[in-house]
Amino acid sequence: MPIIDMHAHWGRWQVDFMDYSVDSLRAVLDRCDICAMIFSSAKSILYDITEGNRDIFDFVEQDDRFYGYVTVNPNLPERSLEEIRRYSDHPKFKGVKFHPVYTGSVIDDPRMDPIYAYAEKIGCPVLIHAMGNTTCSPLRLVPVNRKFPALKLIGAHTGGAFPELACQAAAQTNENVFFDLSCSCILKNRVENIVRAAGADRVLFGSDYSLIEPAFVIGEVEEAALTGEERRKIYYSNSAKLFGLE
Repeated sequence: MPIIDMHAHWGRWQVDFMDYSVDSLRAVLDRCDICAMIFSSAKSILYDITEGNRDIFDFVEQDDRFYGYVTVNPNLPERSLEEIRRYSDHPKFKGVKFHPVYTGSVIDDPRMDPIYAYAEKIGCPVLIHAMGNTTCSPLRLVPVNRKFPALKLIGAHTGGAFPELACQAAAQTNENVFFDLSCSCILKNRVENIVRAAGADRVLFGSDYSLIEPAFVIGEVEEAALTGEERRKIYYSNSAKLFGLE
């Protein structure tokens, strides 16, 4: 079954986990039957959105399966909007990435409002690090969804070690809020619980590559008590529709 991996990174982190070569990445995609992977820049997340975004949109030209997010920073709202405008017509632009931890902010930070509003206006999905029970709690997606109900929001990691918060957030948000399965925690029934809380149409496959191998999350989906149709939606059709990859 083909897979769209909608949560990946390119570039070096503080600690290296992977062989950073395009050939090794292609081997991962081939091995895992991944037909598309959407990347944000580690450099953009860690310290420089302009240089990192430029790097990512140069990088994605190297394979037909590579696509990119523009990373934004609420401390730099005008520059963030400029970055979205710069790449919004790029054929491989698929969304916006926001990481509250590295920007010293929170998911529902009011400084993000102009960015959220613009993303809503142009129909651009926003992938947000939503892992934990404080600044990045999935429950912080709720006020954003209420303020921008047509905005396509993706809460990454299903709360991490607090998946029950993602389930609560799913119950309090509309059909435009999605949850991706990337996570470094193995927790009993995590996948089944978010599928039951959000519905299979709102759950996406993401690996968090290059921090985590896609096979790790694939194994969790395969072991979950899901129907074949639910797996098909999670692996492929939900992201194909959301990101225009059909």
